Amino acid sequence: MALLNLTLKTNCNRILSNLQTNLLDSQKDYKNTVLSTDAFGNQIKRNKYAQCILTPASIPEDGIKSAPNKTVKPTDQAENWNDVGVTLPVTMDCSVAVDVYKNSQGWGYVIRGETISGGKKYIKVIHVTGNETWREQDWTEVKIDE
Repeated sequence: MALLNLTLKTNCNRILSNLQTNLLDSQKDYKNTVLSTDAFGNQIKRNKYAQCILTPASIPEDGIKSAPNKTVKPTDQAENWNDVGVTLPVTMDCSVAVDVYKNSQGWGYVIRGETISGGKKYIKVIHVTGNETWREQDWTEVKIDE
């Protein structure tokens, strides 16, 4: 089911598209960061993508914009949105997150957008890299957690 509000959908799609473009270089840099060298002088790289926690934490409703918190970070990662080098708008119509995954083929990540329109919650997922393309979905209505 499509978002009920076309303006909201357009604004959220723009935010997600800009985030995807912004992440291309920053995720590559993050993944290739040299953490140390081994006893033989070989570089040990991070070799995974950065996860970025959903922000704003309170999902914006009906196009009422909220400011993102770029200092939130996962419990298993030292870096937050700022450290990863991501630029976000000052206020946003939707919440965004970067979710990472690992499988036998390696690491991948998706960008997730969430918004509420007319009392209904919608999520969009953009698969950016990795082999689990089934994760991608256009705006889909989901049950709101009570």
